[in-house]
Amino acid sequence: STYVFVQVAVRGVGFCAGAQATYALATISNLIYVVSAILVGWVVGLGSMLCGLSGAAFAGAIGYFTCGVPGFCLYVAIMGALFGCLSGLMAGGSAVGVMNSGATTILMCWAERPDILAKTNPTIHHRFEEKIAHVRDSE
Repeated sequence: STYVFVQVAVRGVGFCAGAQATYALATISNLIYVVSAILVGWVVGLGSMLCGLSGAAFAGAIGYFTCGVPGFCLYVAIMGALFGCLSGLMAGGSAVGVMNSGATTILMCWAERPDILAKTNPTIHHRFEEKIAHVRDSE
């Protein structure tokens, strides 16, 4: 889980100790509400798919319009689109995956020490608290 890897990076512990810390944090803090309401994973997935589709369209068009063999342009375009899609998914997934890592790190640190976020950025802290209250009220 990405939450365990945040514990490993922030605390400098091993994976098992990070898993224990994440479990303890999830049971005693607001983390369970944050995880249930987070949408960053969907944004990352949709961003990766958009990059894959863009890569497929671009590579397919380049393959079709630069084809020098009259009977095989469609096949070249399909192969180009396939490789463009794979390349776009890999590159886009890596690029937008940074958002997921950043959001996970911020949320884990907030769940563990909300007072620091309240001091450094009260607006974001207030928004987190509003969302948590909204989730608690809907249960």
